[in-house]
Amino acid sequence: MKSNSVYTKFTIPMVALIIILTVAGCGSNATTTSGNPNTNTTSNPPTSSVPATTPTTTPPASTTAAPPTTSVPPTTLPPTTPPVTTIQPPVTYAYSVNVAVKTNVGNYLVDSRGFALYYTTSDRPNYSNLPDETITAWPVFFVPTLTVGSGLNSADFGIFTRDTGLKQITYKGYPLYLSVYDKSSGDTMGNALGGVWFVVKP
Repeated sequence: MKSNSVYTKFTIPMVALIIILTVAGCGSNATTTSGNPNTNTTSNPPTSSVPATTPTTTPPASTTAAPPTTSVPPTTLPPTTPPVTTIQPPVTYAYSVNVAVKTNVGNYLVDSRGFALYYTTSDRPNYSNLPDETITAWPVFFVPTLTVGSGLNSADFGIFTRDTGLKQITYKGYPLYLSVYDKSSGDTMGNALGGVWFVVKP
């Protein structure tokens, strides 16, 4: 009885230890294998979360065609021809004193160049009241040998000697003058000037 008691004393603890180890081994297998044996239980590495990228919308290309560019040829201007200026030759006469005619003036006396001859109402026949300093603007008319054109009478002309000894042609006694205001033949700028100067009528 004593030996059975010793056997029992050692046998029970051993059985209990075997049971515990068996249970522990089963639990370990249960944690490593579950369900389908082909299932891979290896954990995948964590994936980094990539922020969503908003797609960039590209506007559609314009389908409107640009109008064709028309090449305009350069405009070639015709060569300009300068106006031809006709210079009228000075009027000359064969006589010392002649008769000219002009619109709004009528017939009047001119010298051999066609410049008008004047008299002043300040003078009187064979006498001049015109101061000598004034003859700068109204030069006296004189030619050594007087000839007259058609329609004129040489008897109507004479010679007047001024106080300074300057000689001057007269017409019907009135001393004759030229005018510095006349620049070319045909001018009568001195006519009626100041109300005392006039062209000489034949």
